[in-house]
Amino acid sequence: MVLDINNRQKKHRSCNSGLIDKILVTGGKGDKNILSEAEEMAESLILMGVKKSDLIIENKSYNTLENVLFAKEKIEQTIGFENINKIIAIVKGYHSRRALMTLKKHFPKDIKLFPAIYDIDSFNKDNWFDNEVGRRNVLSEWKKIPKYLAKGDIAEL
Repeated sequence: MVLDINNRQKKHRSCNSGLIDKILVTGGKGDKNILSEAEEMAESLILMGVKKSDLIIENKSYNTLENVLFAKEKIEQTIGFENINKIIAIVKGYHSRRALMTLKKHFPKDIKLFPAIYDIDSFNKDNWFDNEVGRRNVLSEWKKIPKYLAKGDIAEL
């Protein structure tokens, strides 16, 4: 997630373009991984020139709901939601709706949420239906939405 902090005078200019303040990366460690997903992303961002001080790392989560809930805790501990205008969630294209629905449910209502999507190598929004992996992932997301709405884990957009 990219966090845009209210106080423009103190805005961090080191996230390359100067258009963002902080980057929060989320994701725990899989069984075969040495580093968590969040730590791997942080290392990549640092190699691209992002200062470590501009990163917030949440490395305990194992699913979308935990990503959001644990990120919420990190934000409250480090920045405070009262200091944030908008959040740009960088998510896989096929997962973007449910990710935003989860953020909408659990983050303050006055924060603007925007998706920035990326595609995985084997499919995208134009060809997912021609690809077994694409069909499986898109249809899996589609089936999860009513279940998580009923549980109260997500909110309709």
